[in-house]
Amino acid sequence: MAHHGSGNADLLAIFGITGDLARKMTFRSLYRLERRELLDGPVIGVASDEITAEQLVNHAREAVLSSGEELDDAVFGRLARRISYLPGDVTDGALYSKLAAQMGDSRRPLFYLEVPPSLFGPIVEHLGAAKLVRDGRVAVEKPFGHDLDSARELDARLHHVLRDDQILRVDHFLGMEPVIGLEFLRFANFALAELWDRKSVSHVQITMAEDFGVDGRGRFYDSVGALRDVVQNHLLQVLALVAMDPPAGDSADDTQDKKAEVFRAMPSVDPRHYVRGQYQGYADVPGVARGSATETYVALRLEIDNWRWADVPIFLRAGKALPDLVTEVRLLLRRTPRLSFLPRLTRADPKSRGARFIWIHRSPASSASRWSRTNGCYMPRSSATTSCSPGRTASRRPGASCSRCLTTRRISARTSVDRGGRPRRSPWSEDIRAGSSRGWPMTADAVTKAGRIGG
Repeated sequence: MAHHGSGNADLLAIFGITGDLARKMTFRSLYRLERRELLDGPVIGVASDEITAEQLVNHAREAVLSSGEELDDAVFGRLARRISYLPGDVTDGALYSKLAAQMGDSRRPLFYLEVPPSLFGPIVEHLGAAKLVRDGRVAVEKPFGHDLDSARELDARLHHVLRDDQILRVDHFLGMEPVIGLEFLRFANFALAELWDRKSVSHVQITMAEDFGVDGRGRFYDSVGALRDVVQNHLLQVLALVAMDPPAGDSADDTQDKKAEVFRAMPSVDPRHYVRGQYQGYADVPGVARGSATETYVALRLEIDNWRWADVPIFLRAGKALPDLVTEVRLLLRRTPRLSFLPRLTRADPKSRGARFIWIHRSPASSASRWSRTNGCYMPRSSATTSCSPGRTASRRPGASCSRCLTTRRISARTSVDRGGRPRRSPWSEDIRAGSSRGWPMTADAVTKAGRIGG
């Protein structure tokens, strides 16, 4: 919906606008686009909740404020005037007649489906029957089906109504700035590029830990689980960015081709290296089925059988209601030889043997940090938590000297400190750490996690 270019949408219709994704991300994103004057069309919200447009606007304001965004009343006022609301059942054809009337003479709408995948097909078919997608596009969120067969069936169902160039398969996780910066971190830093393979890296860890449960999302989450919710989309996409070779060009297809090479080189997951867990209290969340075995924690080991990553184990883990809020990538380097030049023959401490830490998101707590030097920008080591982003000054960091840096991203160690500045151990519980000195459960037998554990 940017105001320049002939191929942009002239209207945005969001199905599921009262849901969790809209509250956490969509309203904040719309506000930021409005602030940058990149919105020039109406926004229609569609959901089953019987509320008014005014109530939806108030909900949007609360969502923007709760995200930590500094709210400008003038900017939000412009956004509020764009928003309208249409309540109804998305499986009822009458709703789409009302939607067509509300859309007016819109020629190139974008329909964003922030709803469960079971509703993708019915919504698209109703949009097609109402002749609302002849020149429009449809964006679908994850998860796309619940297994390979259902994903293929859903893909065929959408293509019965839409051309492929009308379908936008969205993974909102890839819009996070540090995720975008992975390519810069890897390919714009020669020293890192030289270390980024099986000759130097002993193993890779990718973690997405959340310190909150699924309150308010019980019915949706119980039908999905941790593996489908974040692993088969978010974490595998991050893994592809970490493991892929440099794309040949700057198009989306070039990047997708390199990601696909990584996925094709991955053998099937060994069930012996897959662990599922459920946090205590999950079964009491409204919407969760009685006796549910849906996992809220998952850990698995993967391999990439190619020249760059052969014999390097890759560990993914994700979970709800954990002690910390952090999303990160760790590349740990291989053990050094014995340090025979020291008075006492020893090896380097495995906890400090040159591990590389890539921070994507963490809770606002103190952490040891390193800053990279790129494009002539000097980022000294500091405990400051302000990150450098394109077009923003670095003056808030002690000693920083650059005003623009397109390739620097924060690299954060998982070392936390107490209020006195003394290091303290990682907050991961002993239950999750069971089975491995590095906190990684290698087999189901090695895990003793609170709550039920399924096979």
